[in-house]
Amino acid sequence: NPVHKKVPVLVHNDKSIVESQIILEYIDETWPGHPIMPQDPYDRAMARFWANFIDDKCLPSTWKALFWTRGEEQRKALEEAEENLGFMEKELEKKKLFGGENFGFVDMVANSI
Repeated sequence: NPVHKKVPVLVHNDKSIVESQIILEYIDETWPGHPIMPQDPYDRAMARFWANFIDDKCLPSTWKALFWTRGEEQRKALEEAEENLGFMEKELEKKKLFGGENFGFVDMVANSI
């Protein structure tokens, strides 16, 4: 994407859409025959919450713990990553997937961890 300098980029009808979550929501709205997002408004809001939690908390702390730090800073980052992933595990305790029985929006976002 020459304007935003980001990947991934979805080009549809000669228009560019950037950012993974935005692309997924665009796909969900454009091709409703196979929904990615939950249909219930509350469940949709919770899906957005968990997707943002993954992007804002889980991914940065995991990458920091694995690749960007050493020593004491790495130990602290690892604790933060474990705590964040623990929240996700607790949410998944009684479910097969975030989407229940179907692979959905949050599962796609979480796949990057």
